[in-house]
Amino acid sequence: MENSLTGIMEQVHERVGTVAVTRAQYEDWQHGFIFDGLRNLSYGQSFCHRFGIRDHVLNRTTSGHEKDPYIRKYYVR
Repeated sequence: MENSLTGIMEQVHERVGTVAVTRAQYEDWQHGFIFDGLRNLSYGQSFCHRFGIRDHVLNRTTSGHEKDPYIRKYYVR
């Protein structure tokens, strides 16, 4: 059981940060997020959808304020 959990976590960490988003792309997405919000997408879901990212941390979060530092750390270059 422990080995399978470790394997899953390694797969997740391999994907995080593999997509690089420029500062300009990030700011454009932030300005357009309001439209995704109206479509009932969370902040993290919107980011993942826009840039074709699969990140369970972002998809499971409702608050943008919590995930903004995470996005900047792992995706914005």
